[in-house]
Order: sequence, then structure tokens, then C-alpha cells
Amino acid sequence: MPARALLVVGMMLAFIACEKTPPATPQIRADRDQWGMLVYVGSAPSSTMMILNDGTADLLLSSVTTNAPFHVLDFTQTAITMDQPGFIRVTFQPPEPGAFDGGLAIDSNAANTPHLVIPLIGTGVDAGA
Repeated sequence: MPARALLVVGMMLAFIACEKTPPATPQIRADRDQWGMLVYVGSAPSSTMMILNDGTADLLLSSVTTNAPFHVLDFTQTAITMDQPGFIRVTFQPPEPGAFDGGLAIDSNAANTPHLVIPLIGTGVDAGA
């Protein structure tokens, strides 16, 4: 076999060897590391976060909670697969102008992080300002 063909075959084998096989257990991953919202006091807009599963087994969310003035509106309560992401929808309703911190706690059957906490950061702005 010519040297060029051997080089190409060697590169192809190296590429194949680098591909990772997904874990056989559920693996949770959110589409962001933190969640920030800027809203007018008196309003309560919502925002949606995608929840992804990097494993081949079904990911199940058992509990999704947060603290005021952040509120969980709804979340995926069926199996999240590698091909079908889930979601969590949160609203932020500041009682007054200012900065608010919280956490979105996600409990699941994920092998990598069964209790995932996403920091929440919100700022309430006076509507008359």
C-alpha cells in the first residue's frame, strides 16, 4: 500500500478512536451555567431553560424548586432522552427594585449530578424610572 494511503487510513482510525461513546447512565446538562433576568417591578415574565441528557438511559426529573421571588412554572415530567431535550420554565417577580439571587435546584436520576443547582440572578427595575 502506498505511503499516502497508509497515512489516510491511519488518520481515519485515529479519528474513530477519538469518538466518545455516550455513557449508559443518564447525564444531566443545562443549556446555561446561570440564569439572569432583568424585569420591571410588578411584571412576571418567564424564561425557559433546556435540559439535555448526554447519556443513553432516560433522564427523569423528580423535583425542580427555587426560592422567591423566582418561581418554577412547569418542567418536563416525562423521560428526557438524548434525542429529546426537556425544559424548565421559571418566572421572576421582584417585589421591589434591586438585585435578587437564588438557586434553581433540580433533582433527577442523573449519574453525573443527581442534585444540580443553577444560580439565578434577577434585577427588578422601577417601571417609572
